[in-house]
Amino acid sequence: MTARQSSTWESTLDSLYQKLGNGEQASLRRGEMKEPFWRMLAAIGREEPSLSREDKTRWYEKWQLIIQLIAQAGYKDVPLGRALAKADVNEYRVDRLLSAEGKEIDQQLRGIGSLLESASQKADWRDARYLLLSEEEGYDDERARIDIARTYYTYE
Repeated sequence: MTARQSSTWESTLDSLYQKLGNGEQASLRRGEMKEPFWRMLAAIGREEPSLSREDKTRWYEKWQLIIQLIAQAGYKDVPLGRALAKADVNEYRVDRLLSAEGKEIDQQLRGIGSLLESASQKADWRDARYLLLSEEEGYDDERARIDIARTYYTYE
């Protein structure tokens, strides 16, 4: 799958989100794994992976976070690093995201999502997905870190 094709997952999720009622949108912004979450995951063709029970639970939690970020801050074809720069997110926060590992990535992305929401700055959350799902889906998390840093530090 090409980067362009995989990016459509985020735009598809955003389009689906925009069509939901207020209550369903609020549920997704809160990060609840209720009916709207399951419908959105199914709409992009994400099926349960062949993982251990614990790893499957974690996989769902990661997708829940991706959908929550799109619900909170919105989607736009703006690389995540550039969106952070446009929102004047300080370098320290970006460095913490770039150096985060494991569940710390979740915490950093939640904070970043709140900052972008406060600044009304939408982003392409593809690099967030690559960071979160690198192990389960074979994404290159180092490439995602490079792309976030490059588009953050070169924004004028």
